[in-house]
Amino acid sequence: KPSLARRIYNSNAFHAFIYFVIAANAVQIGVELDYKPEQGTAQHRIFFGLEMTASVIFLLEAVFCLYVLRKTYFHDLFNCLDLLVVLVSVADVIMHFTVDAEGPGKTIQVLRLMRLARVLRVMRFVSAFRQLVIMVQLIQDVAVTTIYLAMLMFFILYGSAK
Repeated sequence: KPSLARRIYNSNAFHAFIYFVIAANAVQIGVELDYKPEQGTAQHRIFFGLEMTASVIFLLEAVFCLYVLRKTYFHDLFNCLDLLVVLVSVADVIMHFTVDAEGPGKTIQVLRLMRLARVLRVMRFVSAFRQLVIMVQLIQDVAVTTIYLAMLMFFILYGSAK
């Protein structure tokens, strides 16, 4: 008989909750990027609170999955990517509290890059649906072919120019 932790991990409700949090966090990131609240305002604090909540949920989920799956957790590339994104999110939260916003520009640039990594979380949502994975792979293949076609057209046009 599977343990309680294994039964929770295998339940549809657990995965549905995580996918809901991923989708809600993706919407929150999009709204935050579109709205761009000023540092120190109530809106900024709300967005940061939502981000911290999502980060804590994702950290707990990663620890739980590591506990349940142990070594096999690392056999799935999406789990490794997810763990990386969770660690970056935790580092982002830590840096938010430890870095002075008026401090050195390099540190703020690193912080902004780390915040961009949050968008990778959405890839977990995509991986949950087989058709979306196929579509993402198709788009990737088409993008590579398009680059080769653009290079070929450039060389043809460049070679025929007088």
